Amino acid sequence: MIDTTNYRVLKTITDVGFEPRGIAITNSGGTGADTLETVYVTQFLALPTAADKIDGTDDAKNGRVTIISAASDSITGEIVLNPIADTGFAAAGDALKRIAPPAAPVAADFKFVTGAYPNQLNNIAIRGRFAFVPSTGASPNGPTRFDVNTQSLLRTCLEIN
Repeated sequence: MIDTTNYRVLKTITDVGFEPRGIAITNSGGTGADTLETVYVTQFLALPTAADKIDGTDDAKNGRVTIISAASDSITGEIVLNPIADTGFAAAGDALKRIAPPAAPVAADFKFVTGAYPNQLNNIAIRGRFAFVPSTGASPNGPTRFDVNTQSLLRTCLEIN
């Protein structure tokens, strides 16, 4: 918490997650600090779960957003942004099954489902009753080319009441 009049740190809220990055704050529609309601903080890198131990060292697949109550200055929850099983794009190889793409792929070779998981959550934006989290979506499946293994994602992470 920062006193914006005197530019002093009043309090530090700890345990907001690994590498906190983006922040969004809701309010009740009024003006002043007493109208603040909820603070949402993105965690920059995806985090692993026990089930994420399937593709070697790249095992962190859940994006996280920490929820903080502005009234109590305490953490009240966490939103998990789960992986997307099928992004609608196909790959010519399958990294999980260790099937390399052909040297000169043709259209028929692009038959492997490509998923993605939210990673590098830089920002969060609130519009109306929804919070949106833009991120770089890492894709563990597909050929090892930068333009195939990463995708831009925009996830709606929650509906705000």
